[in-house]
Amino acid sequence: MEVCRFMVSVGCLAFLVTLTAANLPPGLRVRRRRHFGSCGEQEYPNGNICCLNCKAGTFVKSPCTTAGQRGTCEECDYGTFTEHDNHLQKCVDCAKCGPDQEVAEQCTNTQNTKCRCKAGRFCNPEEACEVCRKCLTCKRDEEVVRNCTFTSNTVCKKIPLKPGSSLDAVFFVLCVIPAILFLVAGGIFLKYKKKCGCRGSSEASPAVAKSEEVSKSLKIFGSKANHLTGNHNSKRVLFKPFLP
Repeated sequence: MEVCRFMVSVGCLAFLVTLTAANLPPGLRVRRRRHFGSCGEQEYPNGNICCLNCKAGTFVKSPCTTAGQRGTCEECDYGTFTEHDNHLQKCVDCAKCGPDQEVAEQCTNTQNTKCRCKAGRFCNPEEACEVCRKCLTCKRDEEVVRNCTFTSNTVCKKIPLKPGSSLDAVFFVLCVIPAILFLVAGGIFLKYKKKCGCRGSSEASPAVAKSEEVSKSLKIFGSKANHLTGNHNSKRVLFKPFLP
């Protein structure tokens, strides 16, 4: 019997506690729960109470002393920022662009510096843009489909061959090039042959000159002989005895 009375008393007490908790104001219920170490998404713990975060562009200079209140917030100095509601004790330093980057948007107290690659370079936005890569240059037999941007590389494609261009190329390789090589070889051969012919004529010239010199000497000797013979005959006529 006493056990039954005890169980009824415990049940009634539990019902009264549940009913009382349900009728409490929402703020009171939250404070009681937060007292045990659980704060809301936009709050941060300070001892046994929860304080509201400071707004973006500010930081917590001193926390609150009353639960559910915002402490003393101070605006970020130049060159620093906080992008979201926070409970930071100081603002974050603004980023500096790399040597292969340029400033796209300046840093503010609520936004970090935004950098982009310099002209002729790109960086994939889905990756950590620590290094900008050089844009691709299309080859001679390619054409540009899409130019390089700050966030995408150049897109190239092969230039389609015109009808008959492949046959022209085959004709050039099989006919024109061998003909050019043949002409060059023929020119070299003729030049070499001409050079050898001049050398042979220069070697025979001394014999020809000697033959001409002998012939000239014989002509002179013959003319002198005829002259002497003529004088001798005239003398014979002059000294011929007179016959009556």
